[in-house]
Amino acid sequence: MNKLLIFLALGAIASSCSSSTTIANPPNSQPSAELAQNSGTDQQEKQFQELAQKLPPVSEITWQMCLTADCQSEPQKFHFWGEVKEVKLLEVKRGSSENVQAAALSQGCFESYSQPQPEAWYPLSGIAKKPEGKGEVKLLSNEVLDVKEKASLLRLQSLPVPRMSKPCAPLK
Repeated sequence: MNKLLIFLALGAIASSCSSSTTIANPPNSQPSAELAQNSGTDQQEKQFQELAQKLPPVSEITWQMCLTADCQSEPQKFHFWGEVKEVKLLEVKRGSSENVQAAALSQGCFESYSQPQPEAWYPLSGIAKKPEGKGEVKLLSNEVLDVKEKASLLRLQSLPVPRMSKPCAPLK
């Protein structure tokens, strides 16, 4: 599915919401504004579910980069197209210094690409100085999302919240 279709569908979902005014109703009557709002929510949910069913597999991983023995970095969550096969530290040469970068073997970052990409190593982190000892990337969880979880992910992405974009070009 191309990015345009996803954005059009999300736009249609977002535009289907309308503000409603609450009207005073007799105690035993159904509030019409509340019913209209619920049916709009039900329609939105149905649209998210339909989109999620059409999406190729998406994985959610929780990982942690450990450059010291006590591993003080916070675990982080990322979403990738397809199944994440492995995570590891890759050596990166920058001038005369030796550096490392955490990467995942997958089909691309979900937030950066509208569809799966060729399998490659995609970045999880920025570049860091190579540790003196043995650094590692720990894969704390790795799951392929079901339709309900993909629908939740699509719903989150449709919210008008500023997101920090991270570069996600395959590493060489």
